[in-house]
Amino acid sequence: MNDTTHHSGRRIAAAMVAAAVAAALLTACSTGPTAAGPSTEAPTIESPSATATEAPAPTAAPTEASTPTPTGSFTADDTSTWPITFTRVGPLTIGGDQKAEAKVMTGLGYTGSENQELGQGGTCPADFFYGKGTPQFATTFLRANPDVTTLVAVSGDNSQPVSSTVIAASPKTEAGIGIGSTAAALKSAYPGIPKTGAYGDITTYYGLSGENGRWIDFSVGEHDEVVGIILADSGIPPSEYCG
Repeated sequence: MNDTTHHSGRRIAAAMVAAAVAAALLTACSTGPTAAGPSTEAPTIESPSATATEAPAPTAAPTEASTPTPTGSFTADDTSTWPITFTRVGPLTIGGDQKAEAKVMTGLGYTGSENQELGQGGTCPADFFYGKGTPQFATTFLRANPDVTTLVAVSGDNSQPVSSTVIAASPKTEAGIGIGSTAAALKSAYPGIPKTGAYGDITTYYGLSGENGRWIDFSVGEHDEVVGIILADSGIPPSEYCG
């Protein structure tokens, strides 16, 4: 990874995770979240009707999908509809297929950092996705298991007030909190939300705890706005993603 990508990763991480302008996970992510296991719920299959008299139409042979299609109550190409929960931000999911999700993001027009190929010169166990007029996104994975997403983050620019365009395009929690929401709005949406940490006088962290040790961490920046929302395994997100 060249110096430009490394420094871009650091700026993204700062806004989104909790370290003033944090960027990354380069050598070891000692505080990295634990991957959630993939779903094992069996699909429901309806039995054919006993009264049917016509043979069903032949099914076309399946073709190999190069890019998975996100499903759920959101529109894939409209980030403002992406829900933020304890386990997902739109198509990016904890325990999901890291490389497949990267294809989804690049398929939506985001520029990816392509740090996944650790065996081919990549050194950062994270992938950053850059778009125009939207928040930036990042996912991380473990070097020992690069196929599974362990953390998902969305962020804005902490060095200046979040633009109205990014605010409008931001994914949001069920309570309506997204990138650019004010600290007052965050505390109003989640009364009693605890302050979990700080990075000097630049970033303050607040966290919501959920089931199975999952957290939604909010980074409030210099302009008293939410500049990072991170799905992690603790109330304080890792300060760096690429070291």
